[in-house]
Amino acid sequence: MRAAMPGRWSYRRDGHHPEVEYAFWSGTVAPGMAVHFHPQIQLTAVLTGGRTFQVGHQVFTVLAGQCLYIPAGVPHKSLPVAHQETRCLNIYLDLDGFGAVPMVFDLPEIHADTQGVTSALPRIVACLGSVSRLNGDRQGNRMGAKLLSGREPLSAIAARNRLSREGFSRQFTRMAGIPPNGYRLVSRLNEARRRLRGDVSIAELAAELGFADQSHFGRHFRRVFGISPDAYRRGMR
Repeated sequence: MRAAMPGRWSYRRDGHHPEVEYAFWSGTVAPGMAVHFHPQIQLTAVLTGGRTFQVGHQVFTVLAGQCLYIPAGVPHKSLPVAHQETRCLNIYLDLDGFGAVPMVFDLPEIHADTQGVTSALPRIVACLGSVSRLNGDRQGNRMGAKLLSGREPLSAIAARNRLSREGFSRQFTRMAGIPPNGYRLVSRLNEARRRLRGDVSIAELAAELGFADQSHFGRHFRRVFGISPDAYRRGMR
């Protein structure tokens, strides 16, 4: 995998498994991204240095030779904490049976290069399997997806659940870890990320997903994923 310039993200797909996606970053202070979630699980393997995340109400520091497991649909964000000479790789993929609780686990004999990690993906999954337990569930995330999958006004959803708009927003935020409007926005950005692997124009995609214009879409995409839609698309080709 070609490394990005220090401080910038670089994305690509797995050549043998196109449903698996990689993102590489190096630098000292990782960009502080907005709270977001992914429809796949996220594995963050730290090769050198360290990364710090907030996942729900927990803060995780991941050091060299460790990996952070974030279940699919769980809101999280990267914290701008300094770790000297950090190199890390995010892996996004669909995996079942690993529970709904985030955790940090050790990656023995992981080499400090991205190629070594991508080729070791089966071993990383095996390490996760040896420490993960089926605990918790994703009911909150399923409820969120069910309630907010469309563009129905939040006031109408709240009324259907016999709540005020404010009461519904508070309850949803406690349940899902992200406010309703934020959940909807990130859902749209995840859909955009999926469709950017195809040939739809960025301007058309922005309009279809309800953004004011391409610039508005690009600002939100970069704020959540740390890269512009055009740069992300180039990495997927």
